[in-house]
Amino acid sequence: MGLLHALALGPAVLAVACTPARGRGGRAAVATGLLMLVAMADVAFVPAGVPDLVWAAVLLAAAVALAGALRHAPDADAACRGHVLHVGCLLAMATLTAAMAGPAPVGPAAAGRHHTAGADALTALGLSTAAAFVVASCVAAAGAGPRTADRVGALAGAGSVALMAAAVLA
Repeated sequence: MGLLHALALGPAVLAVACTPARGRGGRAAVATGLLMLVAMADVAFVPAGVPDLVWAAVLLAAAVALAGALRHAPDADAACRGHVLHVGCLLAMATLTAAMAGPAPVGPAAAGRHHTAGADALTALGLSTAAAFVVASCVAAAGAGPRTADRVGALAGAGSVALMAAAVLA
């Protein structure tokens, strides 16, 4: 278990808890957020859990599904449009998770979970996606309006992604 992976779960739980579940888009954002929490918990606490590349694919699929749900939501108001930030979070977490995946270990190391810095290009993509998400979250928090939960959720998501980016570098 990586300490940074475990620490990233705290703000991620807060971000999902602050997500308004109103309408189809809100319910989809909460569902994909919960899925992301399961992936993060598996990476943090299960030594021989689901492979990182599988979680990366699942998170990418969740991002596409959420984007589709938001596009076709009949209640696409300002609150629903705010869930677009969740799509960015899923994409950032997917690229960071893919960057952590490395070649399969052999010998005694094969018994536990193995993370590497990944391919240089994939690591750079993951870190730049995370940086873009953190900046977008801070901008969204600054313009979130009167709803404190929106600000807290955006900043918590930024913190969680930042910690996962640090885990990639560790």
